[in-house]
Amino acid sequence: LKAINRAVFFARRQKERRMKILWQSRLQNRLRDIGENVLIKGDRAFYTGDNDEQKQMKLRKFSLESGEQLACALFRDFTRAATFDDDGRTLVVLGFIDTIYKFNAADLALISKHKKGVLKYGNFIALSSKDGDKKAITATDDTLFIYDFKTQAGTRKRLKDCAAIFKQDELNFLIFTRSGQIYRLNLSGCELKIIAKACPMSKQVRREADTASARV
Repeated sequence: LKAINRAVFFARRQKERRMKILWQSRLQNRLRDIGENVLIKGDRAFYTGDNDEQKQMKLRKFSLESGEQLACALFRDFTRAATFDDDGRTLVVLGFIDTIYKFNAADLALISKHKKGVLKYGNFIALSSKDGDKKAITATDDTLFIYDFKTQAGTRKRLKDCAAIFKQDELNFLIFTRSGQIYRLNLSGCELKIIAKACPMSKQVRREADTASARV
């Protein structure tokens, strides 16, 4: 969905090998991607944010099967990126400037809002919950930032052209850059180390099962 007022979900018919519209839904407001892709939870739902400042902006949850809007919440902010916590019950959204929001993933009720100490204009977000010590890893074009929800402060690391952040485990994260470098961030010592070099990558990076892949 690319800032349009119509959401369309497609599926491929295996026998005929052509696309078929399963459902379509006309929306009041234009949509904005959550990050580079619509955020999908399993095979049941996906989440989007409105992209129209002239109307009441909302965060929305839709059924993948029918296109029905399952939940929405007033959200007077743009969505730069989002992810789920480990149990999938909390949706964590990175706002346009310097705010991190936590929503109940089921009904989009606001749980908490964090502004103090958050990195401005972050484009990516990943979470760590090691021993209950919850942290968010965010990044701009030249900075990697480890934010502590408890202390409301963070640690900065110099990093250019971040393309994606992937969680390996609670202490280790893979960082892809558009120039083709792959870093590992270890939270135990806040160590950022380059582990591989590849060809240049776009921002369209995805994860399938336990494999991270980037479009070049």
